[in-house]
Amino acid sequence: MAFYYLVCSLFGEMKLVLTLFSLLITLHSFAQKEARNWYFGDQWGFNFSNTPPTLTHNSGSHSIFGMAVASDSQGNLLFYTNGINVWNVDHQIMTNGSGLKGHQGLGQSAVIVPVENETIKKYYIFTSDGGTFNMGFPNDSVFAYSVVDMSLKGGKGDVTIKNEILISPVNESVAAVKHANGIDTWVLTHKLNTNEFYAYLVSACGVSSPVISNEGPIQLEFYQNYLKISPNGKKISYAFGPGTQKQYVFDFDNTSGLVTNSLSLGENSGFVRCSFSPNSRYLYTEGTLPPTGDLVFLNQYDLLASDIPASLKSIADTSISAMQLGIDGKLYIATSRTKQFIDVLHNPNEPLDQANYQREAYVVEGNQGVNGFPNFIESYFSPDFAYVIPVRPTFFSNRVCIGDSTSFNSQNTTAVQSFHWDFGEPASGSNNHSTLTNPKHLYQKTGQYNVQCVFQNSICNDTIIQIIKVDSLPFVSLGNDIHRTTCNNEPIMLDAGKGFSSYLWQDNSTNQTLATTNKGTYSVKVTNSCGIYTGSITIEKSTYSIPNLITPNNDNKNDQFEIITQGEKGKLSIWNSWGAEVYKNDFYDNSWDASNVGAGLYYYSYQLLDCPVNAGWLQVIK
Repeated sequence: MAFYYLVCSLFGEMKLVLTLFSLLITLHSFAQKEARNWYFGDQWGFNFSNTPPTLTHNSGSHSIFGMAVASDSQGNLLFYTNGINVWNVDHQIMTNGSGLKGHQGLGQSAVIVPVENETIKKYYIFTSDGGTFNMGFPNDSVFAYSVVDMSLKGGKGDVTIKNEILISPVNESVAAVKHANGIDTWVLTHKLNTNEFYAYLVSACGVSSPVISNEGPIQLEFYQNYLKISPNGKKISYAFGPGTQKQYVFDFDNTSGLVTNSLSLGENSGFVRCSFSPNSRYLYTEGTLPPTGDLVFLNQYDLLASDIPASLKSIADTSISAMQLGIDGKLYIATSRTKQFIDVLHNPNEPLDQANYQREAYVVEGNQGVNGFPNFIESYFSPDFAYVIPVRPTFFSNRVCIGDSTSFNSQNTTAVQSFHWDFGEPASGSNNHSTLTNPKHLYQKTGQYNVQCVFQNSICNDTIIQIIKVDSLPFVSLGNDIHRTTCNNEPIMLDAGKGFSSYLWQDNSTNQTLATTNKGTYSVKVTNSCGIYTGSITIEKSTYSIPNLITPNNDNKNDQFEIITQGEKGKLSIWNSWGAEVYKNDFYDNSWDASNVGAGLYYYSYQLLDCPVNAGWLQVIK
């Protein structure tokens, strides 16, 4: 149910308008690289380009708690945030990239949700400043989003929208998972002093109104909490403390966004940090042993067990401060002993005693605390996750000819629930509209029409507009046959007329016009959506002739000085034998009848178009 801003013309034109639905096309070769880069702690990070991942120390952040990192589908770093500042790929704070409403003291201060296709490259940063670390004014805590546009600043991004508040007050937790359609993303948080989960669907339409679920215990002020969603989008783990630490498991519907079926794992079952296995079967929590709470355990619960709380298995450890799945399918656990270490659970899809827990796989030098790993869309860690390429819906028409019904065929409309067509011809009355998937319309006149289809689903409306041209059967005229004199070398321009989709002359040229100086028969074949038509023209050329005798006696024979041409008019001058000019006409029309002179011998000069000057004598007999 994702949407994209686009309008398509039938002839390839594209314009911006409302929003369009998308379908799913997956490329498994791209899977999970969106979580290739990690940043956490005081400038620390992981790069999962290598196996095992490389511990790095080059980020711009000095936050020891939760962060969020965005990489593209190829695994290239885009930007990262601690919920307050946003750093670009060069580890520089983006323009407008400071002052976000997160909190660097929270384990889940932010999560990043991409909304992109060929033209849109936007990323939503959801932030919480939580109730836990706002002691004294917890009711002021807010859940908000900001937007990074990665098409700006030469691909390094810019924060274009900042701190759009969604709800207040809230707890500190925020988590995200893909919608069942594989394109859109659910973002979840928990409202302070309630048992309300808020689920927001993020698509190219923006951020939807929340789906609110009243489920589980009321989360009180000042309690730390942590929210995780299983990679398959079916389970939620919600932990909160201090005091009596509690861990709850819920069902989640990643189609509707509803949270249901609260299950308590018992007292001291978890202390904030938690994670699911990649296959979503096991839940890992940080547990303590009462009454002192000094001894910390890594707990595992089997969510397929008939009695989930009783399925508990544990490994004793000390002070777990963060845990997060990696794209290599392993669970990374930050711990504090004599130093700050990162442990690795190599096989988290297996029962805990077979999961191969490696202590102190990495040492964080300088004992710089790691109290939070980056927060990602949990679907990235599912073995079934695949990168989704959005495909825009559209419609096409068949031949649009006057007198024939025009068919409109929709494509890529799996997510569409209803269709509302406007064929752009109000004069056709009720026939101008249709709610069919693939309707037909009979146009009454030729011309251009704006055909609009509004696609609808449960989130928002989508509009596609196409400009179509209704044609009549093609017809071309090159005019009457042309007659020219042989010496006229000016080119003759033949024009087949505008509005055809293709032209083909007898010499295989494909322009609308053809220039020639030669005689002969010329033909052109024109095409439009309704068919093909051929037109032709003949060009003739012959010499002109000048008489040397006229007898202006009104017998209708040789009464005028008539120069035979192909209709062209030349420049004529006539002199008597004394050299006096007796007649002149620059556009001679064969009208001189010697009425202004007597009989005798005369001399002429005549030039036709671009021909040479022709001079001679003329006898006038009366």
